[in-house]
Amino acid sequence: MSRYRGPNGANYLEQLLGQGDGKMNKLTAAQFMKTWKNYDRDGNGFIEGKELEMFLRDFFLAEQGNSGGGPLIPSISPEELQALKRRFLEKHDVNKDGKMDIKELAKLLPLDENFLLIFRYNIPLESGVDFIRIWKKFDRDYSGQIDVTELKEFLRQLIVLSKPRTEIDDATLHEYADTIMKIYDTTRTGKLKLSEMSKLLPVNANFLKAAIKKGSKKKMSSDDVKRVLKVYDKDGSGTIEGDELTGLVKDLLAYYCVEYDINDLEDTKKALLNTCDANSDGRINLRELSMILTVMADETEVKHLLCSRKTSQRSLYR
Repeated sequence: MSRYRGPNGANYLEQLLGQGDGKMNKLTAAQFMKTWKNYDRDGNGFIEGKELEMFLRDFFLAEQGNSGGGPLIPSISPEELQALKRRFLEKHDVNKDGKMDIKELAKLLPLDENFLLIFRYNIPLESGVDFIRIWKKFDRDYSGQIDVTELKEFLRQLIVLSKPRTEIDDATLHEYADTIMKIYDTTRTGKLKLSEMSKLLPVNANFLKAAIKKGSKKKMSSDDVKRVLKVYDKDGSGTIEGDELTGLVKDLLAYYCVEYDINDLEDTKKALLNTCDANSDGRINLRELSMILTVMADETEVKHLLCSRKTSQRSLYR
C-alpha cells in the first residue's frame, strides 16, 4: 500500500478512537452522534456510496492502529477499497440494502454499554400495527410527535428490556435522548414525527412490499392478498380496522415516502376509505384490500399522490 498525509495528520476515526496501539476507545453518545454526522454528509439517514467508502477507509486504518507514529498513514488502492466494501457489506449490511444505517454503525463501533443497548435490542415489529401501538403509548400528549421527555421514557424502557435491572440516571438518559433527537430529527423541530421515529423503530412489512411489487408486474394472487390481511388483521376478525388500518396506512406511506407525519397518515387513511371501502363500514375486508393493493401497485402515480401533497390538520386521535 502507498502512503499519504491525511487531513490534520490523521483520519476522523483515528483522532476519535485510536491511540496508535491498535486499541479503540469507547465512544460516548455525543461522540457517536458526531461520528454519524461526519459520514452521513447528505443527512439522508444512511452512509452510502462515497460516504461509505470514506468511512471504510478511515475505519480500516483506525482499526489497524498504524498511524500513531505521525502524519504518514497507509492508503488503500481503489481496487482494495472496493473489495473491502464488498466484504464489509456481506458481513455487516443486515438488511442487504447496500447502505449502512445507524443501527449497523452502532454494532460496529465501540460504544458506551447502555447507549449501545438502544441499538442492540430488536423489537419484533411485524407490521405498522405494532409501531402505531408503541407510538400511541409514548405520544402521551397526543400531539402526533415524540418530544424529548417522551423519548426519554421510550429509551428508558428500551434499555431495561434489553438488560433487566439496569439503572440509569436521569442526566445520562437525557444525554441519550438528546443525541437520538439530533440524529433522527432531520427537520430540526426538536421532536420526532412519524417518519423520523420509524427510522429508530423500523418495521419489516415484507409481505406488504412483496404484494405491491407483484401487483406492479400484474402477478399478485389472492394468496398474496390473504397473507397481507393476516399480518394486519391482529384480532382475526377478517377485516382491517382501527389501529390495524392505521398501521397498514403507515406502512404504505413508509414504502413510498421519505417524509410523512401524523396528518399525512390520517389524510391517506381517509382517502383509502373513501375510495376502497365499498360498503362504507369503516373497515377493509379481503376484496377491498385487493383493491387497495392494486391501486398501490402504480408506483409512480401513488408516490406523486402520497408524497407531494399538502396535508390538512386532521389528527389520528380524533
